[in-house]
Amino acid sequence: MIMDEIDTFPRHGKLQELLARRNPCRRLGDAILVSTDVLLPNGSKVVVVVEGGATGTRVTVSDAGAALIALAEAGLALNEAAYASVKRVARSLGLALETGVLRSEPVPPEEVSYAVVVLANGAREVAQAAFEAGARQERRRFRERVEQELARIFGDAIVQKSARLRGASEDSLRFDYLVTMSPHRRLVVDAPVPDGSSIAAVVLRQTDMRAARVPGLHQAIVYDEGDHWRSTSLAQLQLAQVPLVNARSLEQGLLAASRDEPPLVLG
Repeated sequence: MIMDEIDTFPRHGKLQELLARRNPCRRLGDAILVSTDVLLPNGSKVVVVVEGGATGTRVTVSDAGAALIALAEAGLALNEAAYASVKRVARSLGLALETGVLRSEPVPPEEVSYAVVVLANGAREVAQAAFEAGARQERRRFRERVEQELARIFGDAIVQKSARLRGASEDSLRFDYLVTMSPHRRLVVDAPVPDGSSIAAVVLRQTDMRAARVPGLHQAIVYDEGDHWRSTSLAQLQLAQVPLVNARSLEQGLLAASRDEPPLVLG
């Protein structure tokens, strides 16, 4: 018998007929690949894999790991806690995330079209949750790196997190870091994220602090280009008129900012 004539899952023809009413699909071995119009955060479309369906049996659908592959391709990763949080998102959608693959519960073949829709939309939500969790991790790592670099660059200086100072408005302003090099030489540093509210808050407090003209107090804003900053967002940060330092030039930029040098942008 010619091998091509062997069909392990004879009901796949019926499954394809059902699926093709909504989306393009094709056979791949004992699975059916279903193309959808649902987009992941990286812009790729979700392709759902349908498996099972031998005579009378149920079928399962999965994303074949696409949601987390998109995350990895963006250079992001999840630690154990973040992965657990993304798994909870999957469960809330009636799906399971196991070994990086998002799957549905087995369903009768006649419900396969609905299962594909649920899985595709679920993959988008899970991927979005994973991207957000991965980005939060990267931002935490960046801020930890900034704190470590401040201690290294300024040696015996005292580095405080979430320090409060009074600006020209007399409001108590919270800065990400305050570096005290001597009683008469200090540096306040903010490390914002590329979010409108974060940017606005940093510009407001840095501007207020600059207007106070505190003797010996220097200011800087640092950013991580790996956070995918837009040029318009960086332009907003420059409205504070304090040194804007790219993480790639952290030491050079912070040393310059801690001295009586004019505001600069280091990219």
